Amino acid sequence: MGRSIGTSIPEMFRSVDLDGTIIDCNRTYAERLGYPLEEVIGKSFIDHTPEKYRDDLVANFERWKETHAHSAGHIFLLTKSGEEFEVMLAASSLYDDHRNLIGRNSTIREIAHLEEMRKMYDVSSREGYEHPEILHRSVNYKGIIIDCNQTYVDRLGYTKEEVIGVNLLEHTAPRSRGNISAHMENWRNGIHDTAKIWMLRKDKSEFLVSLTATDERDEDGALVGRTVALRPVKQ
Repeated sequence: MGRSIGTSIPEMFRSVDLDGTIIDCNRTYAERLGYPLEEVIGKSFIDHTPEKYRDDLVANFERWKETHAHSAGHIFLLTKSGEEFEVMLAASSLYDDHRNLIGRNSTIREIAHLEEMRKMYDVSSREGYEHPEILHRSVNYKGIIIDCNQTYVDRLGYTKEEVIGVNLLEHTAPRSRGNISAHMENWRNGIHDTAKIWMLRKDKSEFLVSLTATDERDEDGALVGRTVALRPVKQ
């Protein structure tokens, strides 16, 4: 089995209802914001947002309640002590048994941690990484995107800011998510094989790629992630 990740990105989780009231969170979220867990539950998520960003965040939240649509993006959080810090937030809607919208879950990753790993990988300086025909994507042990080349963002229709920090499944077509999850698990267990995966663009169109991967290791030799080359397959 491959060595466990040596450098990880702490993940904060937050669940809110339709009023924006926090109904659940993990300890990482509470501790990073400087609160006991019991002080977080029952608060509005706006309480943890710097004042200058609140109007935009409320407007976005109201649009989501109408459309149920959400995309990963950068926001700022506010700690109890007044510190502001930037994060990547990815959300998923919550529904009851009758498919009524009841809230949403958010996974939150601090940009500073992503930047630390990006500098450690230093893939953008490698010869061939910025290839005009090959999509390159570098992820951590859990599949969180740490870096990518310009071809990747151009082909998927995103900006780089929208890509860094999201899970690779966000860019995988639903029909290939089981395959890529199994492929990642095989890789964690030391099995290196190729694969064909359907990618998902921002506009929801799909295209097929062949995937090959190389390991990323820290200075102590611990496995911390991988960089994949994604070559479009002509149909």
